[in-house]
Amino acid sequence: MSWLRRPSKQTVKLVACFVVIGAIAWSAFAWLTRPNDAERYLNQIQMPGFTKVTQKADTDVVPWVEAIYAGPVSDIRQIVTGPDLTLGPPPVAKHPTIPPRPPIGILPIEDWIAYGDSPNNCHVAIYKVRDNQGTSWELTDAQISGMKDGSIDVFRIHVSCGDG
Repeated sequence: MSWLRRPSKQTVKLVACFVVIGAIAWSAFAWLTRPNDAERYLNQIQMPGFTKVTQKADTDVVPWVEAIYAGPVSDIRQIVTGPDLTLGPPPVAKHPTIPPRPPIGILPIEDWIAYGDSPNNCHVAIYKVRDNQGTSWELTDAQISGMKDGSIDVFRIHVSCGDG
């Protein structure tokens, strides 16, 4: 019964080394893929009747996330709810604006329609998408035709947290 022998010290050390490396790799993966503050807040926002089309996040200067929602035509400020979120009109520019430069490439056409802050220092901006050309996210053919004929609304919700 040679298979019942005790493993050598070298084998024990090798197995222990693999376990430690595996634990470090798992910890690094869990740390790098955890949701940021903005993602956690966006996931608490409710939009009854709307479908989330896509979501992307980053932590450039401050944690941020944005998601695209499609649904029935509605006054978005009346239906969007989130923890301690108060939505109002977007802020008015306090300084003279610089004339816009012609866009490089094709950009989506959207209107900034609502803005809100929450006590946890997260900020929510809502944009109504009028045309999704040049975007990295894709709508279905039915969503595109509904957006163009006015039977559905498409919104981009951008959440950032912090002072940046």
